[in-house]
Amino acid sequence: MFVATVHHYCKTGLVESAAERIDRNGLKMAELDGFMYRYRMTCTDDDHKITTITTWKDQAAYQGWLAARKTLAKEGPAPYDKVVTELYIVEQTLRKS
Repeated sequence: MFVATVHHYCKTGLVESAAERIDRNGLKMAELDGFMYRYRMTCTDDDHKITTITTWKDQAAYQGWLAARKTLAKEGPAPYDKVVTELYIVEQTLRKS
């Protein structure tokens, strides 16, 4: 499993529109092979920071999203001051049954 964690640092007054844009991208991701799930979270210490955790079957599936994203129509200026992406390969999963 492959995980992309993305921290979106939203511009003042644009948190709601940023969340909507993030959710629209999530719906587009969900249409792709290899997509597993996505969480969107707001930081408890900074309400201008939205973090997503998106899981993919493998790194190739994530690369497929990056390629598909390039073909999407631009939605106008980004509502973020910066975006920081971290990529992980899952080595162990522990789940309560």
